Amino acid sequence: MAVIICERHGRQYCVFAAPRVAELIGASVPPDTKLLPVRLELMGEPGFFWCDEEFIRSFPAGTPPTDWSLESVHVRDEDLAFDIYLKLPPICIKCFEEYLGQNGLRRADIAFADAVKE
Repeated sequence: MAVIICERHGRQYCVFAAPRVAELIGASVPPDTKLLPVRLELMGEPGFFWCDEEFIRSFPAGTPPTDWSLESVHVRDEDLAFDIYLKLPPICIKCFEEYLGQNGLRRADIAFADAVKE
């Protein structure tokens, strides 16, 4: 787990999200675009985060197979997952949880599991 020094909450564990989502959380602004839960796997371990469609569309042409529905994204290629992970800024977990609660969102892992069931 990574640690971040938050201006509001001090030293906290952090989570990761797409850059646009991190901006929304930092500004405490409700989502202005559809957010998608993403599952990626690094070294056999699943990770989940929230992203916007623009972030997904930024992947280079010819990107390895990725399952993308209207409700979720599953990145199955580990090289792509690593490249994506490097682009995700850290977010204070307390700020993140507050944002989720204020905007009726759930943790990305739960939202991903629900989207895959449907």
